[in-house]
Amino acid sequence: MFRKICVGSMIALGLASPAMAQTPPCAVIVGGGYELTGDASVNDTWLKANKMVSDDLTAALSQRGYTVREQFAASTSSDDSLKIAVKASKDTGCSEIIQLTNFLKDPPDAVSPGKFGFAATVVHFDIQHANGFSSYNTVIDASKTYEYPRTMETFQTLSMSDVAAKIADDLDASSVLAGMKGAAPTP
Repeated sequence: MFRKICVGSMIALGLASPAMAQTPPCAVIVGGGYELTGDASVNDTWLKANKMVSDDLTAALSQRGYTVREQFAASTSSDDSLKIAVKASKDTGCSEIIQLTNFLKDPPDAVSPGKFGFAATVVHFDIQHANGFSSYNTVIDASKTYEYPRTMETFQTLSMSDVAAKIADDLDASSVLAGMKGAAPTP
């Protein structure tokens, strides 16, 4: 039931390619991110961390029998990230998107450490037809954040593979990707 998109409508709106109609149900993992700070080297470090989690999440879900594809891109804003996700869906033929982003939170006070983390959001596009017009809405099917203290100990001990495995465990347990399981091998 997760695949709620009328592929023909998406093709008509330019949100999908004709190949999507022949593509087995799949999800595209869209990793990447946008500027978290004004420091390019810090942003580059977080982009590399996101790439590791994206790669490991793709592998973990594939090993569990899900049909997933990966698209990775740096963007300049959250609006740009949505455009990249739409393009990834169109390019891969996957109607479901798992968007993986990372974030930084400032400390709440002078004593506490800040936080960092990842957010995994599963979305699809819902096509609406009314009065001769078609529109689409982005529908969030599942969303969860994975937050960690921004301490030296965390940076030394946290494994990006473990983060990806936790996200894969949660997606698997939620059944939100059930329609993607066993559809076809991931290329």
